[in-house]
Amino acid sequence: MRSQPQNQNKTNAVEVQPEGQYHVITDTRTIVSLIALIPILVLLGTLGYQKYRAFVRRKRIALLEKIWLLDVNNKTR
Repeated sequence: MRSQPQNQNKTNAVEVQPEGQYHVITDTRTIVSLIALIPILVLLGTLGYQKYRAFVRRKRIALLEKIWLLDVNNKTR
């Protein structure tokens, strides 16, 4: 029988890739940020739409008041 040396170097190569773990953390932060951003955008959109509708309503009221004043002036002549 052959004798095998006791000091055999058996090493298992394990590659550690910290950048792979970093991408997972970055992706998670991105997803959480998007999930938090969606309700904020919905709220801002709703508030902006309400302000726009109030602006349009004021313009219509001003136009109607202007028309009514013109009609009143025409009827008095």
